[in-house]
Amino acid sequence: MADDNNLALHEALLAKGLVSSLDTPENLSELQKSLAQANGVEPMEALEWLAKSFQLLPYRPDRPALSVQTESVFRTLAAGELSGEPWIPVGTVGPLMVLGHYNPVATEQWNIPDVFCLKVLVEQIERRAIAAEARVKELGAANAELI
Repeated sequence: MADDNNLALHEALLAKGLVSSLDTPENLSELQKSLAQANGVEPMEALEWLAKSFQLLPYRPDRPALSVQTESVFRTLAAGELSGEPWIPVGTVGPLMVLGHYNPVATEQWNIPDVFCLKVLVEQIERRAIAAEARVKELGAANAELI
């Protein structure tokens, strides 16, 4: 599914008139920065630029940890089997589950209905840290080891 997400991102960038630089493993490992540079944006502004390009909020967590409330809401809403790299829980806003991902066109979201989700863009390294800290595989989904 990660390859499908990368292809979808490539197509979405082209549809927006932006340059896609997803042609090498190095560019994929630093996805946001390589996309920003290919489009003439400073690497330090990559997260904000990509978030704005896809009408998402950029999010930089203070620490990669989930609150008890976030974990509880996630356990209530998450269901189903996954493949690829899903959006991961990063918080709640009222009844909404805040989900974070570094790829703005990723599709897997634990079968949580869109009306209950607020999606934010995070950096790749932050997503990995949050996923590792949260141990999402213990938070309710059958195939979460794919995170």
